[in-house]
Amino acid sequence: MKYLLTFLFFTSTLFSSTIEELILYATKNSIVMKQAQAGTKLATLKFKESKASRYGELNLLGDATHYNIERTLAPLTPSAMASGAPITT
Repeated sequence: MKYLLTFLFFTSTLFSSTIEELILYATKNSIVMKQAQAGTKLATLKFKESKASRYGELNLLGDATHYNIERTLAPLTPSAMASGAPITT
């Protein structure tokens, strides 16, 4: 156990970084930088939205219905239902 802790202590000092690498890491993972980038994107999208709203809008709507079931072709009267004959479909 003693040797394992000694080995881990001495090898952990071998992993080092330069100041440039640390600055790049900090700027890439900074919350303030990410908020600034998100604010810039939001402003750009709002500008594009206001620019697009000048042109109006066009709505195209279509509807189709296809019935694939049998339907009665003759009106159902009480005498037609009482006759017992099959109803025309």
